[in-house]
Amino acid sequence: MRLITALLTALLIAPLSAYFVYENHARLKAIFEPEKQDIISMISLENACSVPDTAFQVSDLSTGRTVPFSNGKARLMTKQDNPIQLQLNSKYKAVWIDLPSQKATPTMVLKFDCSDSQRMQDTFKSLNESLGD
Repeated sequence: MRLITALLTALLIAPLSAYFVYENHARLKAIFEPEKQDIISMISLENACSVPDTAFQVSDLSTGRTVPFSNGKARLMTKQDNPIQLQLNSKYKAVWIDLPSQKATPTMVLKFDCSDSQRMQDTFKSLNESLGD
């Protein structure tokens, strides 16, 4: 008898739950996945390499929007928590770096230190030489 009661209860609750979720999908989504806010992220570059700041850009990986650095600063229109990545300026196609992304906030500091790796130093020495031409 208990098994039949549990089975009938489950058969009654499942369609009612599905109907409730269907009718309130937008409200439930707003609770569990709030819409990201538009922000203007002011990004500072801490460049510990001998490469000029103008060789870098910041990219919003969700939208594909990129902004170059000028005087160690970049201003990017994005959404809160979008993945932001420091990259080499797209005009330098022969050299690239692959750094981890960070979540976008209104003020950010992106650090780049090439003193850790000999390979990185060699890469940027080559980039400096190509910039000097």
